[in-house]
Amino acid sequence: MEIKELELTISEVLIDKITIDEFESIIYQDFYVDQIKSNNFIKNVITINYRNKNWKKELEDLIRQYWDTKKYLGYSIRNYCLKLIETDNPDIIFNFVDKIAELNIKYDYEYETLMQFYFFRNELGLIESGYGSYSIERLIEYVKTYAKKYINTYSFDIDIDLLLNLEEDFDKTYKKNRKVIEHNTAPHKLNKTKTDKKWFQFWKK
Repeated sequence: MEIKELELTISEVLIDKITIDEFESIIYQDFYVDQIKSNNFIKNVITINYRNKNWKKELEDLIRQYWDTKKYLGYSIRNYCLKLIETDNPDIIFNFVDKIAELNIKYDYEYETLMQFYFFRNELGLIESGYGSYSIERLIEYVKTYAKKYINTYSFDIDIDLLLNLEEDFDKTYKKNRKVIEHNTAPHKLNKTKTDKKWFQFWKK
């Protein structure tokens, strides 16, 4: 039970729900300190230097062994979303969009949240080729809106399947526009890749 409680406390400090000072006041209690010799996980948590700039990475590496794949995926997406909404630089924004979209390969295009970012990445390519449904400025607005929705929805007690399958209203507008473009545009002009075809199949559902 103490590991579960500690896991929750670690989760809270990782998403800034509690401060480092509050976190340290918990883990340095006698209850945990007394278990240093008998519990390696507790020992590793306590011995991290939380004044070091790398403390969060070290703590993430430790807690990862207790989180299932979906939980860690949800947390990773949250971190990317935070970084992309903090900047107005399009290159940086779409760099993080790429990082999220690429997770589709690892998770076999299973989750709608990942597919949403895959849509953003492909839409950027279509815009640059002259076939986009939006301007880049409008696409960035949609990216940030969706990222903020994800962050606002995110919590450690939420149904992870709900979190990994978030939908947004502008999806419907996009699907309608994309059907028109697919119907009126020659396939060789779009130069679709194998991956693009899989993406189009997804959005035709």
